[in-house]
Amino acid sequence: MILHLREHFHLCVIGKLASAYIKCLKLFFGFSKYSSVTTMLLQLGVPSFNTVLHNAKLGFYTRLSCFTGAVVDALRLVN
Repeated sequence: MILHLREHFHLCVIGKLASAYIKCLKLFFGFSKYSSVTTMLLQLGVPSFNTVLHNAKLGFYTRLSCFTGAVVDALRLVN
């Protein structure tokens, strides 16, 4: 039950971040509230939130694999 709540919370937070990413892009670049997200991303040439998140995770784990120590070993156990 607790794991389910934690996973649900994590998904809600990721969803809110994705929504904020899109809203900020629309506001900053002057797109209307109801503009197509796909069209906007293609016109601007910026990555989707999922791509940004994937690249951040990949970079983090790549850098994490280069280091050793008790804290780093604990982080590896969590993931």
